[in-house]
Amino acid sequence: MYRTIFFLTLSVCLHGQSPFPFTLTGEVENAPNHFTVELVNASHQTSFGRSYGSTNGHFTIASVEPGHYEVHVLDESGRILRIEYTDLSPSAGPLMIRLPVEKAPERPVSGVISAKELTKERRAASRLLDAAMNLRHKADIRGAMEKCMAAIERDPTYALAHLELANRYMDLKQPWDARNELLKAVALEPKFGPAYTNLAIVDLKLGNVAGAEQAAVGALALNRDDPRANYLKKVTLWLQHKGPKPDQTESAAFSQQQESN
Repeated sequence: MYRTIFFLTLSVCLHGQSPFPFTLTGEVENAPNHFTVELVNASHQTSFGRSYGSTNGHFTIASVEPGHYEVHVLDESGRILRIEYTDLSPSAGPLMIRLPVEKAPERPVSGVISAKELTKERRAASRLLDAAMNLRHKADIRGAMEKCMAAIERDPTYALAHLELANRYMDLKQPWDARNELLKAVALEPKFGPAYTNLAIVDLKLGNVAGAEQAAVGALALNRDDPRANYLKKVTLWLQHKGPKPDQTESAAFSQQQESN
């Protein structure tokens, strides 16, 4: 098993005389070409900041208030490479975080899984997902969740099953669990538009407006005519004072689309 070690150095600097907010800066050594650093309030009661890294490994997150945070480092697909828990303050000093990432072992020619076997697992997972949808229509959310989980257990690479499990988590008002499943769906299928759109909705519910904007942009990169993604982008721009408020007609159309889904 080969392992690649990433090093994340965090340092904070104070701009101005006020003890907060301050600007968090850092560097991911030996980073992937594109990465994301997120700060999540430990209580999950407030919104969190997101900073997209550059190819040289540096990042900056502005307006960080002192407190206890989860620090997430994600790759370009949204897969979480590492979660750390730390106290951030202007006087905390630099922080070093090790991010071990397992390198996928090389598959020997004799061990290649046949397309037939993959198709068999996907078909079995698809039947379980169909059962989940039927239970959802009968308002059996828990039963639907169990079927979604069974589908994922049968075929962990089934992005649609992760999406449907995320939807069931949202039915139960568990947005953090839903977000995790959506990140998995996007990582498995980077061109899966509905996963980006739903991720934008979940991020908005969590107060992560910047993250919601990025998710909406991701959906529009795949389909610029996606009405839900276009509406969500307008909402995020309005909330960030970057654009006008969507009109009532657009809001009503979006609500109708959500109900139909």
